[in-house]
Amino acid sequence: MRILIVEDETTLGKTIAEGLQEFGYQTDNSENFNDAEYFIGIRNYDLVLSDLMLPDGDGIDLINVIKQKSPRTSVVIISAKDDKESEIKAFRAGADDYLCKPFSMHELTARVEAILRRLTHLSQLNDTKQTENAVHDIVKLDQERKIIIARGVPVD
Repeated sequence: MRILIVEDETTLGKTIAEGLQEFGYQTDNSENFNDAEYFIGIRNYDLVLSDLMLPDGDGIDLINVIKQKSPRTSVVIISAKDDKESEIKAFRAGADDYLCKPFSMHELTARVEAILRRLTHLSQLNDTKQTENAVHDIVKLDQERKIIIARGVPVD
């Protein structure tokens, strides 16, 4: 799983990356909106962890960039802003979670794991549905004639 970390506090960004790498996640770090937008343009991410207040842009605007390129990419906002208005604004923009600073690495990894579990589950459901559709296209039951048709040919 690939995660983009967008955090203008360099030390915090590196700490988050190291913590997630210990759990086997691949991470990229960005310290500003423009670099994050660049990474989002060249790579596919399963999850983006983003600060709300960036030196050259807004985390809400970044959510919009992420969702336009890859609607399935999950977004967790990490912010010092602990007011409900900021949280609601982030959720309405498409954030999947909102975590107030300071936070523990254990809490962050638990939230990341929960989101990625949901993504994996949704992906598996989608794969099952595609398989069912493919099988349905190959084998059909003609109830009127009471026959099975496989690849367009009636089966005896």
